[in-house]
Amino acid sequence: MRKVNDPDQVIRTDRWSRYQWQRFLEASPEAAAVVERGAAKVYSAPRFVRELFQTLYGDHAERVEPLRPEDGWAGTAHDELAAMPDFERLRRRCRGDRLFAGTAAVTFAEKVFEKLPEPQRPLQDPEPLREQVRGLMAFARSLSGHGHADADVQNAVGDLRRQGQEAVDQAAAFAKAIDPTELRQALRAGCEAGHEAVDEVTTTLGAFCGWGTSTSMNGDNVSAEVKARLAHQIQSSSKLQQLAREAGRLRRIAAAKQRSKADLVRNEVADLERGNDLGRLLPSELVKLTDPALALDFARGFFEKSLLQYRLSGKETQGRGPIVVCIDQSSSMEGQKEIWSKAIALALLQVACMQKRACRVIHFNSAVVRVDDWKPGKVEPMALIKSLEPFYGGGTDFEPPLAKAMEAISAEPKLRKADVVLITDGDANLSAGFADEWARARKRHEVTCYAVHVDAPGGVPPPQLQAVADRTIGLADVATDAAATDVLLSI
Repeated sequence: MRKVNDPDQVIRTDRWSRYQWQRFLEASPEAAAVVERGAAKVYSAPRFVRELFQTLYGDHAERVEPLRPEDGWAGTAHDELAAMPDFERLRRRCRGDRLFAGTAAVTFAEKVFEKLPEPQRPLQDPEPLREQVRGLMAFARSLSGHGHADADVQNAVGDLRRQGQEAVDQAAAFAKAIDPTELRQALRAGCEAGHEAVDEVTTTLGAFCGWGTSTSMNGDNVSAEVKARLAHQIQSSSKLQQLAREAGRLRRIAAAKQRSKADLVRNEVADLERGNDLGRLLPSELVKLTDPALALDFARGFFEKSLLQYRLSGKETQGRGPIVVCIDQSSSMEGQKEIWSKAIALALLQVACMQKRACRVIHFNSAVVRVDDWKPGKVEPMALIKSLEPFYGGGTDFEPPLAKAMEAISAEPKLRKADVVLITDGDANLSAGFADEWARARKRHEVTCYAVHVDAPGGVPPPQLQAVADRTIGLADVATDAAATDVLLSI
């Protein structure tokens, strides 16, 4: 039976999910605004969204019995959702994740609220009226127990009951006006919107999270509070949204390239072993597939991982110096060139983390304006946004950032093979003394310097960059991945 003062309408929400829902709303003002807009149409909207969150976030959804008359529309909606495979897939994606479940619930509900009919007049929640009636009835019984009767109390109870019945009738009329077919369509649209919202959050987190030595970029190593703050800050900035989309794409390219390179390293046959890797099985095992009498024996060996295969080995990679990314922040870089250069910096940070190397990011114009040093596994997402969001403008000078790059490389003299990536859309004069000193330092520390010229006419970089770089790359259009792939494959 329904508990007194229980605000749930169809799904019973537990204390933990209520707490998580409240935390989500506190961190997401936009979500709270959506709930308020829904409440302007139907008073029970906040309960419906909270119950959606419970269903998506929790392990099970216990129904409230019996339903109140005014909650019939929500009961129908939850019944429809329980039979939708697409909603079950959404549940599996969101289970146990406050940000995913909250984002999906709010986006889902917003789509449904759009489809609900407009009530002829604002609906009133009958439940507070019921509570007042219960209170007055208890007061009347108290008076009767002491030999008193109060006609005013009885009249008040009658008035409240009439108001309550009128509110129930209005809610029932509102629910009846909802076309079942249109409701199902709205719920399907809500599922689709929920999946898209989770995809968007995943892309956002993937751009700024997952800085371990693996290729995982889903933000599992980030707390729920940081995830929420991160998503909110990015959603509040169109520039960060663009950067998140571009960086997520380039980071996936970086991860794929590094996986391919790692596979190529392990290419020496060291011995034989038992297993079921089709790419390393001995020919004598594979030939069993051509003989029906031996095919079952092959299947058993494959299942038991007992087939003979080659064991491959490779040499341990020598400790390497840092990856240093110098980003031109001069006035001409504003816009898409800025977005692309910072996205490639994030992709190179991914490479550094996977290779267990330090990474220095240098922002420069006519001077060095900001320097950030990152260690594998110690990259804070919010600090990363603080590093990449500002734009400085100004002129261009290559000497200050390159000198700062060599400072990071010289700090670890035992490491070799550092990589410096200079990203710019301009050119600058270099003093003869600096060019010679830079060349000697590159040779001494085995540094490889790449110069990526953004917005290069015809894709041809200016010859001045050859004075500082071992390799120059011209990028005529930042919408292509040619230069990004070239750099990410080389490092």
